[in-house]
Amino acid sequence: MKRFKFKETLRVRFSETDAQGVVWNGNYLIYFDVALTAYLRAMGLAYQEAVGEGYEFTLARFVIDFKAPAAFDDPVEVYTGVTRIGNSSIHFGFEMFNVDNGLLLTQGEAIYVVIDRRAGASTRVPDRFRELAGKFEGKDFSAAA
Repeated sequence: MKRFKFKETLRVRFSETDAQGVVWNGNYLIYFDVALTAYLRAMGLAYQEAVGEGYEFTLARFVIDFKAPAAFDDPVEVYTGVTRIGNSSIHFGFEMFNVDNGLLLTQGEAIYVVIDRRAGASTRVPDRFRELAGKFEGKDFSAAA
């Protein structure tokens, strides 16, 4: 069963594979980033809007557990969602599956810190983000977890 309801479908390109014929491990970060950008847009917040409102997200930590390899031309689905919102941090979870056989390929977690662009320092996760994420996920993110 998938942990997250949002998914982005991708296809592994030849240039993303290594000499072993599988996806080079660093490319999974790109897949997760593509899914995260689509997720934010789907929940009603394009990244450019956040920047326009004076804040941005800075990656503080990323953990990936590799379960099985993906290869050239494999169709994959990257599932993602907000798992926790702290005072200044947002935690996103990720899972990537092979579309053809349903095999779990990777799981990951990213922690982003919200930065006030004017002050250049971390700041509280904006209420608008909390509201949009809560509505999209069906959870209450109004208070820091």
